[in-house]
Amino acid sequence: MAGVRVDADPEAGLDSLRLDEIMPHEHGCGHESVFLTGTVRVVCSDLEAIWEPARPGNAG
Repeated sequence: MAGVRVDADPEAGLDSLRLDEIMPHEHGCGHESVFLTGTVRVVCSDLEAIWEPARPGNAG
């Protein structure tokens, strides 16, 4: 793991997940979880995420 960042009010905690995605990052991949009351970001250096264009007829 390269880093963790939590942006939230400790009194409110984290509630109601709104977004959960893994994205490419310069150090491997970034995992971002956005809650109604805050955000958690984790950067992993032991995994790698890449984006590849969708092939026609294979979107979704």
